Amino acid sequence: MRSSRRYERDVSAYNAVGISVARRFGVTINDLHTTVSEAGPEVLLKQDGLHFVEEGYALLGAKVADALRSFVIKG
Repeated sequence: MRSSRRYERDVSAYNAVGISVARRFGVTINDLHTTVSEAGPEVLLKQDGLHFVEEGYALLGAKVADALRSFVIKG
């Protein structure tokens, strides 16, 4: 898998700022970056380092569906 340390640092920094702003305004957060990081990007990403393998898309889809489901049930 192609890797770039600088790029990963940038993504982490952008996400941290985004999460901080979202929390300040009470916006619900569905942190897919952390989901991928914890599951292992080397397992979930194709060799190009950008697109996901089938299991990666399934994991992200389930995470999004769970978030939407909890929002709809609350709503």
